Amino acid sequence: MNGRGVPARLRWLVTTLGVSAASAAMVAASAAWASAASTASVAPAVTATTAPGHTIATAGTLTIGDTASGGGGAADYWKVTLSGGDIVQFSVTTPDTSTYSFGLYTAGTTDANFPAAVSFSSGTTNYDGSTVFDLQAPYNGTFILAVCQGPNVVGFNCPGYVSDGQAYDPMSPYHFSTSFSTKISGTVASKETKSGATIERAPVLPVGNFESGGAGQADYWKVTLRGGDVVQFSVATQYGSTYEFELYPPGLTSSEFPSAVSFSSSTTNYNGHTVFALQAPYNGTFILVVCQGPNVVGFNCPGYVSDGQAYDPMSPYTFSTSFAKNITAGVAAKETRASSTIAQAKKTGIGNFEAGGATPVDFWRVALNGGDVLQFSVATPYGSTYAFGLFKGSTTDTNFPAATAVASATTNYNGHSVFDLVAPRTGSYLLAVCQGPNVVGFNCPGYVSDGQAYNPMSPYTFTLSQTGGRETRTSLKLSASTVTVGHEKSLKLSVTVSGVYGTHPTGKVAISDGRKRICAIRLVRGKGTCSPVSNTAIPVGKYTIVAYYTGNLLGSRSGGSTLKVKK
Repeated sequence: MNGRGVPARLRWLVTTLGVSAASAAMVAASAAWASAASTASVAPAVTATTAPGHTIATAGTLTIGDTASGGGGAADYWKVTLSGGDIVQFSVTTPDTSTYSFGLYTAGTTDANFPAAVSFSSGTTNYDGSTVFDLQAPYNGTFILAVCQGPNVVGFNCPGYVSDGQAYDPMSPYHFSTSFSTKISGTVASKETKSGATIERAPVLPVGNFESGGAGQADYWKVTLRGGDVVQFSVATQYGSTYEFELYPPGLTSSEFPSAVSFSSSTTNYNGHTVFALQAPYNGTFILVVCQGPNVVGFNCPGYVSDGQAYDPMSPYTFSTSFAKNITAGVAAKETRASSTIAQAKKTGIGNFEAGGATPVDFWRVALNGGDVLQFSVATPYGSTYAFGLFKGSTTDTNFPAATAVASATTNYNGHSVFDLVAPRTGSYLLAVCQGPNVVGFNCPGYVSDGQAYNPMSPYTFTLSQTGGRETRTSLKLSASTVTVGHEKSLKLSVTVSGVYGTHPTGKVAISDGRKRICAIRLVRGKGTCSPVSNTAIPVGKYTIVAYYTGNLLGSRSGGSTLKVKK
């Protein structure tokens, strides 16, 4: 006996009584079915509530929590509506030594295209008569559940076996019940953003929502971030699977994608749960791409997708996003986006928070006075090294490869560095930043021109503050060391303020006798002269006269000059 006589009887019930009556008839026939099934080592069936169709066009509707029975044809089909991230547990009872494939297919699957379809979530029964497995939804939708019986080979696929006539036809009777292993609430599901199948169709992904994906070759979203924003991803995947999450610059197109390189990316581990962070290099709307590939850390989506090595379709996965670091709108508004060429470099101000990366080198312009001390507080990815250099304002894209920085520093690779760069003279400078190997003191021109610099750089941030002004020296000269009371205005006090780095400081100088101000000077090309404001400004006595330059951050003072006022 081959165990197929009883399924024929059940097929007769369905054919003769119709779908609506078949369920009731199966209740009456359950004892006979159980008797026959016992011969085939099948456990007694419970009441069937959901009948399949033998074509996708006639597919029944499966509600999770229902039980169902099938068999008698080449394949059984149901439609099932799920929220993205829902995981349905199937508890399946089959004849002993038989194998069935359960597969979920996208809503667009039809009888015409089924032979070429690939399931995005599937399970194969073992041949011991009872199997429990989970199938997961990749997004909110109504999917096609297809079931077929084939040889005792784990992972055979229904489309191939059914279309080639290798599937069992008619299938032996089987039974299953469904329940939610994971159920996504309606509120959470309503906030999910289904990915686009191309970059051009990518929707905007809000940070903070629960999301789901899969069932395609790659998933695309757009995400609007501020420079320096760090987004944390908490990703749940199937055990043993690996996914790559990658950020790309705004404006990337599907035609450019095969040769694109991500500036911030991470690979999930294959233990089913991964937490990582991706960072924005500047204010913009970026492209987030997710693909599934082999268990190799750091594989890239463009290469694998364009070469057909990426999993297609991807198994369903879910993730949630949150800000590990969120830059405020006020701070972001003051950021100056770096340029990738010197010709387009913009002026950045002292005191601002800045973000960079996603290019081989970042350029800004900064106006400085000789002796200005700039302090850089830099945050970089752990294990990375960046070079910061001030170059002459006359540096161009053409002569940059041979340029030498007038002041430079290299970050450490511990993730945070503080260093100072000093301007040697007053003028406009070019600030260049690049990422390279963990070698202290590498130079951007050489590494960028030789292609050794990281391209693109990983995102980084820094704050720029001025901790020192123009370094100056102030000298004071008196026209006389003694003056008679009532003749103080005849005294001339001459001041010279010189820049340590060869500049001509401007601003004010105050001259004091140690108790009060005698007079003040506004410098012209670093020099100036003044006299006491009246002939009674300084009482009789002996004084130490000092000049104070206050025209910059640090200032400077002269040495003391002795003045005697006599009767």
